[in-house]
Amino acid sequence: MASREKQKGNECFNSGEYDEAFICYSKSIAYDASNAVVYANQAMASIRLANFNKALADCSDSLKIDPTYTKALACRGMVHHKCGRYNEACEDFKACIDCDPDNNGYRKLLETSEKRRAD
Repeated sequence: MASREKQKGNECFNSGEYDEAFICYSKSIAYDASNAVVYANQAMASIRLANFNKALADCSDSLKIDPTYTKALACRGMVHHKCGRYNEACEDFKACIDCDPDNNGYRKLLETSEKRRAD
């Protein structure tokens, strides 16, 4: 059941139905609260819905389950960036790069936050 709801959430997210994606991810978590990926996915849906506090909480829950899950770290960095907390965003993006040094996407996110921090 949890994986089915996660899959439905992914389909909704990919089609831009963020409210429905959030609901599906919530159902998936209700069935199985031990999946770091689902929390990170729900956080991304929350970002798209501009619910940054919920996104931050979901990232924290994801990272409690898997402290090295770079998608959750990057998501948390995006929340910090969107909320103007550029130092925290940079810390998260640096941690992503430490875990995945070949990922240019994380480097670009770090550069963007460093530029905003310097402004």
